[in-house]
Amino acid sequence: MKLDRLIFVNWGHMAAGTYEMGNLTLLTGPTGAGKSTMLDAMQVVLTAANKNIMNLNPGQDEMGQGGAPRDKTRRSVEGYLVGAEKNLFARPHGAHGYIAAVFHPDDGEHQCQPFTALVAASARVEGGGEARQPKLEQFNLFLVDSPVVEEDFLLSVDSGEVVAVDNIHRALKLKYKVHEFNDRKTDYLSALYGRFRGRSTVNKDEALLAAKAWVQSVAYRKIGAVHELVRDEILDMDQKQLQGDVERISGLMKDVATLRHEGARLHENSQRLEKLLGLLAQTSSSHEGHVVQEVYTARLRLEADKSEEQRQRQRVQQCENDKKTRSAASAERKERKGRLDSDRTTLAARMMGVPAQQQKAGLEARIGTATANARRVLYELSQSLSAAAILDKRAQMALATRPPAAMDRVTASLAIVADAYRGTDLLPLADVSPKVFEQAQAAELSADVLREIALVLNDENDLGLPALFASLSAPQDSLQNAVTQQAVLHEKTMADAEKRVRELGNRKAALARGEVEYPPAVKVAMRVLQEQYPEAMAQVLCDLVEPKSEEWQAAIEGYIKGARFSILVKPEWERDVINLVRQRDWREVKVLQGKLCLKDLERQGPPPPNSIVHELLAPNDIAWAYLASQYGTVLKVKSVEELQATKRGLMIDGKASGSRTYFLADAKELVFGKKARERQLRAVTQELEQAQNDWATFKEQEGSLAQMRQALIGLREVNLDATSLIPFADELSAAQQALAALDLTELEDMQRRLNQLLDEVAEIDRLNEEDVRAIAGADKDILAANRVVSELLARRDALLEAVQTQAHRLGELVKDNPALNFSDLSARADALLARPGATATASRDVASGLDLEARHHLTGALNALSEYHQVCRNDERFQDALAFPMQNVPFDATYRQVVALAAVANERVSAVRGTGIYNNQLELEKATKSFNDVFTKHFCVEIKTRVDEGMRTLRQMNNELRNLSFGQDSYIIDWSQWEPELRDYLEFFEAVAELTESAESLDLFGENELPARHVPIRDRLVGLLLSEDQDRARKELLRIADYRNYRRYDIICESPNGGRVRLSTWGTGSGGQMETPAYIVRAAVVTNRLKMFEKGPSLRFLVNDEAFSKMDETRARAVLCFMRDNLNLQVVSAMPTMKAGPLKDEFNREYNFTQLKPVTNGELDFCVEVKELLFKQDKMRLLWAAHRELARQKAMQLFDEQYPPPASEVVDEGAAK
Repeated sequence: MKLDRLIFVNWGHMAAGTYEMGNLTLLTGPTGAGKSTMLDAMQVVLTAANKNIMNLNPGQDEMGQGGAPRDKTRRSVEGYLVGAEKNLFARPHGAHGYIAAVFHPDDGEHQCQPFTALVAASARVEGGGEARQPKLEQFNLFLVDSPVVEEDFLLSVDSGEVVAVDNIHRALKLKYKVHEFNDRKTDYLSALYGRFRGRSTVNKDEALLAAKAWVQSVAYRKIGAVHELVRDEILDMDQKQLQGDVERISGLMKDVATLRHEGARLHENSQRLEKLLGLLAQTSSSHEGHVVQEVYTARLRLEADKSEEQRQRQRVQQCENDKKTRSAASAERKERKGRLDSDRTTLAARMMGVPAQQQKAGLEARIGTATANARRVLYELSQSLSAAAILDKRAQMALATRPPAAMDRVTASLAIVADAYRGTDLLPLADVSPKVFEQAQAAELSADVLREIALVLNDENDLGLPALFASLSAPQDSLQNAVTQQAVLHEKTMADAEKRVRELGNRKAALARGEVEYPPAVKVAMRVLQEQYPEAMAQVLCDLVEPKSEEWQAAIEGYIKGARFSILVKPEWERDVINLVRQRDWREVKVLQGKLCLKDLERQGPPPPNSIVHELLAPNDIAWAYLASQYGTVLKVKSVEELQATKRGLMIDGKASGSRTYFLADAKELVFGKKARERQLRAVTQELEQAQNDWATFKEQEGSLAQMRQALIGLREVNLDATSLIPFADELSAAQQALAALDLTELEDMQRRLNQLLDEVAEIDRLNEEDVRAIAGADKDILAANRVVSELLARRDALLEAVQTQAHRLGELVKDNPALNFSDLSARADALLARPGATATASRDVASGLDLEARHHLTGALNALSEYHQVCRNDERFQDALAFPMQNVPFDATYRQVVALAAVANERVSAVRGTGIYNNQLELEKATKSFNDVFTKHFCVEIKTRVDEGMRTLRQMNNELRNLSFGQDSYIIDWSQWEPELRDYLEFFEAVAELTESAESLDLFGENELPARHVPIRDRLVGLLLSEDQDRARKELLRIADYRNYRRYDIICESPNGGRVRLSTWGTGSGGQMETPAYIVRAAVVTNRLKMFEKGPSLRFLVNDEAFSKMDETRARAVLCFMRDNLNLQVVSAMPTMKAGPLKDEFNREYNFTQLKPVTNGELDFCVEVKELLFKQDKMRLLWAAHRELARQKAMQLFDEQYPPPASEVVDEGAAK
């Protein structure tokens, strides 16, 4: 079958018309004039525009089906329909177009009838501006049992109006028998190539191979190595299917690996969850113990108060009884005292009636007066002597003190004291002082002793004591004044030292409780937030982050800087909190946008593997989302060179980049993690020890000052003048002598009786005073006891409320944790209460310890939760699972979260252990079975089969080559040489094929016996299937899966005399010797695919795009004659006009293509004009023969002119002539 004519309507820039085809038709014209437009139309008809076969404009080196440079227009069916040229269109409003190819039988093909292959399509232009693109709307395929004509596609020949594609079927059916295929391209091709064979249809594979071979014959292809020629142009390979098979197998292998990894991950997650459950259980147990201890403490305080109330009431009763007893005894003694006073009065009256009594009374009055006056002087002297002794002792104490070097004024004052002390002489006081103190205490004074005292102590000798007193205690320039001033300065120094010790102590206590030192503004903000918005669960970021590595911690904290102290709250509280920040003007306080951070993390996905955030653990979802979204793009780098190429990078030594700058990120004070707090605790402890040592030094100095101040307390001036005792001594002596001369015998008995009465009255007064004091003490004790009872009763309600509160907490535990029993918990508190000797203080200490223990276990649980969240999938994360409570915030709400999390985690562990791992195992078995099946049957066995089929194809080609002869030589293909490496793969595939036949279920990785020499091949394939470098692995797998690569191919030239030469040993393959065998081989491919040498009709029509223009004239002419004479092929060949001249005599028809400018053609300024020429071949051959002879002679003449021969040769040549 050959092509009779082509009919175009709205195709490219060509005018609608009918183009007759000769046996050898030539298409000429400049490059880009439109020759390929006609050839591409033939491709569309013969390939049904199948994208896996069609290759529009294949002869243009600068353009292919896959795309074009910027200044070229991509060829497509829709582009041709709207006349596209770059961004302009001949038919911008869309078009309906047709390509009709009318085929007729060749001589001898009597069983075939003429028919038409028709492509009907429509397209539009969509988009705007430079983005406009052609869009295919309809594409229909038809086979018409008769030849059609151009008028069949026009509504009016005069107007050129085209029949719509929707109506063409109906229009043609009125005249012809039409087979419509719509867009069923494969069915169309099967029917089309079936008609070429004189049948109704052929199978799909035959049709596709024939269409592909026909397209491959269109364009000239440079001749390369013989091996590539055979492999690429004879052996067929569906690269798309091959790639799909490889990707499918790789996907299955990755599914198996993923499921295995998933199984391991589930097992590891199960272990992580078990660890988490253990820590949650410890946390719950500690908090439950804490609440039980608090219940016990509240009950213990209540019981202690009740016991104390009872004891105080008993004390009141005892005091009341004692008062009654003493009051009764006091009343009896009062009556007796009255009787004794009456007797004493009577006796005193009798004594006053005796004369000697009156004289005695007068003398005793004189003695009493003189004694009182002397005693007054003696008292003053004794005070002065005591002051002198104190002055002497205190001076010694002051001089024995060694003040610190910094106390200059004190040291100078001590020097003055020392000089004054050296000027004192206290030896005279050694004898007189005892006499003064003795007389001051004596019942009766001695006038002689008084005179001795007055003789020693007089105003003539001050003993240096006034000067000593002045140096110690004078208002100005004294030791006391210097010490007082120094004490004032030292008091301030001590206050500062005490303040520092107190501050460092508070810092140490806070760090010991696990708290971090916040900036002052953050500390204030946290306190206010906890008071005003406790439900917001305000926390500081640094408390929620634990570093994995100390090596990177300083650099990472330096990069994050102040953001470490950002506050995070529950998302629903963010608005209230930021309003409070604005209201309080907390400019140094930052609040995280938690909700936005969570969305960003979900949108961005996990941070890169080398992100710095992977060096941190953050169990809190908001904390992790903030770190991942804000610092996930900060990458760890090892060198400054890497840092230069990294937008946000960090080195371990603190060199960093960000915002197109370099900077140092190296935090000195670290706050992330327990170890950082421990380091801070050690540092603060050292500071505290130093501050305490400084304080101790100051305290010691304060002791020295206090000692000196103590030495200066109570000093007074000393006056030792006793001369006033002399007159009192004389009066006392005279009165005593006169009293001694009186006769008092009668009064002595009466005096003894009076003294006896006085003694009894004094005893009664003593006992009464004792009772009064006892009763007053009892009243005081009663008042104190009643006050205690009142205080106990006043706080009784609070204690009862505390008991109820703790009991309520106990009930909340049971409510939060159904596994608990209220009676059991209450019984635990009762058992504690039954123990003797317990105190509320000790119980509170135990409760505080349990609370700290719960918080410690919670820290471990949070770390375990963070570790789990780092490796689990997003859908496996515990949302809003757990938050660490702030200090001084009750643990109860956190306990509720702990119990809830434990319940969910326990369910998840059960699910993972049960259905999770079980389902994973089932899926793994299923995936493994599927992979084994596909890998063995669809990969290993398929490749082996394709290798075998490739050999069969080459044998068929050799049979085809026997029908083709180009001169006297013939050619055969040789494939005897293997590629050594791929031979190993093929042997592995053959072994797998044998195992597949012998085993019902094959597992290459299980118990099946795979020969040891094939195991490395298997493992290499698995490595490629699982490789992370997908591009490299895919290329290698495609190379292995391409059966054409398993052998080395050659072509052998056989001459009639029996010679055999391998073409691989010929020349360079630059286009000389290889051109002929290459065309023979390619011709064999076409004839094989089009079944030209089989019985019956076949398509004998080929198209050639610029191939002959790239050969020398002789070879091009030989190939044309071979195709026309040997193969009886109809050929359409396109080439530029300037290269077509030498070959025109071989063609019988020519179409010359020219672009006409300027003309109006839609948006274009040109159109394509096609001129048809019919050749008289005999006259053409004579014309070109004469032209060649003339050119040859001209060339020889020019050569001789440029290189003239020697004269001797000219003479010899003339003689010869």
